[in-house]
Amino acid sequence: MAKLVVKDKKKVLKAIANDLIGTKKRFRVLKELHILYVWRLSDVPEYDDEGRAILATTRKLPPRERDIYGYDVEIKVWRDGWKRKNKNQQRRTMWHELNHIEVEQGENFSINKDDDGRAIFHIKPHDVVITTFEDELKRFGLPGRDVNDATILSRALKKRKKRES
Repeated sequence: MAKLVVKDKKKVLKAIANDLIGTKKRFRVLKELHILYVWRLSDVPEYDDEGRAILATTRKLPPRERDIYGYDVEIKVWRDGWKRKNKNQQRRTMWHELNHIEVEQGENFSINKDDDGRAIFHIKPHDVVITTFEDELKRFGLPGRDVNDATILSRALKKRKKRES
């Protein structure tokens, strides 16, 4: 039986991530973490709770794995799905996954460490989430809880339309 997950030995994922970490101010703090980039090998995607194909995931490795393998975070990408994306979509995917990693910083922006000297960070969830139905929106309008998210989406749509014109 073939391995389901393999390390990105050609460093395709790491190259894109390192470019983002090195050039985007928001990601510079990630230089302090050891990130493991792996491919998920399968002909078929995994799906989220809403039935959407999952291209990539980011997870914090448990302390034992961090100590044994020397990595703090794992970014796992579905290889077949990745190959179907253009360079810009691949870069966006990596940006998205890196954005999940939030490092805890103290005074002078130093990274906080736990008692064993490991960087303290967490995996942050998506901060723009709207789960509803089109006909519900048509009938009742936008729920109050989704107004902020809708405002963010509206700005992004305007930016996209401006870029395309």
